[in-house]
Amino acid sequence: MRPRLFSDEDLFAAARSCFLEHGAGVSTYVIAKKLGVSQAALFKRVKSKEALLVGALTPAAVPSLLTELERGPTDADVREQLLAIATQADRLLSELGPALGVIRSQGRKRAARLLAHFEPPTLEVHRLLTTWFLGLHAHGRAVLRDPAGMALLFMSAIESRHTMRHAAGLAYPQGDDRYLELVVDVVMTSICPPPKRRKP
Repeated sequence: MRPRLFSDEDLFAAARSCFLEHGAGVSTYVIAKKLGVSQAALFKRVKSKEALLVGALTPAAVPSLLTELERGPTDADVREQLLAIATQADRLLSELGPALGVIRSQGRKRAARLLAHFEPPTLEVHRLLTTWFLGLHAHGRAVLRDPAGMALLFMSAIESRHTMRHAAGLAYPQGDDRYLELVVDVVMTSICPPPKRRKP
C-alpha cells in the first residue's frame, strides 16, 4: 500500500485541531492518527514536536485584514468600513487567542523561546490601522488628533475579551451580538462628531 500523501496544510490543520482539543501535551501518535499517517511519516515532514506546535498554532498566511487595511479607506460609509474591519479583527483574534493560549501554557520561558521568531499580526494591524485613520483624516472624512492612539483604542476594545479569556485564562464579559457595533459607534462619536449648529 502506498503511503498517504498529505500537504503541510493538512498536517498543520490536523495538529492544530489536536492541540486545541487536548493541549500541547497531546501525543504525536494522536496527531498522526488523525491525519491518517504514521508517526514516522509525520516526522519526515517536521523536525520536532515543537516545530509542529509552532507551525500549527501560528498563522503562516497573511490575514485578509492586513490586505484590506493596506488598501486604505474608500469612499464607502465610514461606519460600515470600520464595522467590516472590526469583524475581521475579531475573527482573527478569536482564532489566534486559543492557539497562543496553548503555547503560553508551556510556561513563560518556553513560550518565549517558541515564539521568538513570531511577530503577532496584531502589531501590523495596529500600524496599518494607524495609517488607515491618517488617510481618513487627510481626506477630511474624520478628525483625529492621535491616529495611533485611536488605532490602539479600537483594537484594545476588540482584543481585551480574547486576551483575558485565552491568555490570562479568566472569565471575561463577552458582550452581546452588538458588541462590535458598540465599539464602532464609540469610535465614530470620537472621530466624526456631529456638525456644530450655527447660532441663529
